[in-house]
Amino acid sequence: MKIRNAVILGHGILAIVLGAVLFFLRTIMEGILLEALAVVAAIMLAAAALLLAGLVDWFAAAAEAIKHVHRIAFYSYMIGGAILVGAGVFFGYYPRVTLQLLVIIALVQALVSGLSALIFAIKAEHHRFERRALYFIGTLSILFSGAMAGLVKDLTHQEATTILAAYLCFLGVKMLFFGWRLYRKTILIKNIVNEASTQLTR
Repeated sequence: MKIRNAVILGHGILAIVLGAVLFFLRTIMEGILLEALAVVAAIMLAAAALLLAGLVDWFAAAAEAIKHVHRIAFYSYMIGGAILVGAGVFFGYYPRVTLQLLVIIALVQALVSGLSALIFAIKAEHHRFERRALYFIGTLSILFSGAMAGLVKDLTHQEATTILAAYLCFLGVKMLFFGWRLYRKTILIKNIVNEASTQLTR
């Protein structure tokens, strides 16, 4: 669990860094040559972001599977993660990928993750803070999805890059939250084991 937690936190920080890089690329999209180079770089970074999104869904599912292996949310995270990882690999190598297509993929991921977070929130009956945080994350993900769906038809390269950068930063924050949740579970299990060990010694 400690290793998984470190990986999630590392991915969260990396996602935020990638989002910041995309924001920077947005600022230098001036002129045909610079815009073309920035678009290629943005597509490669977005493909990496899809891989990260799939991985965080898998880690979130693994964290929940510790207690509830048969939850619908567990399977939705696993399937969604597999689709996103495959999409990241494909878009990283396919030469005709556009930023608009990546925005469509991001909005699908936002919708799936948002619905899954809401399911987690409903099930988190005894953890008031986590339940509220999951409701917030789920609602924000769905709002991201709706906003991207409404704008995707007429996006310029600059607008698409800005949307992807914003969502990537949000994804990074979400990874950090899941890392914090896993850290709490790790501490709880450690305390239970220590208490049981103390009682046995007595």
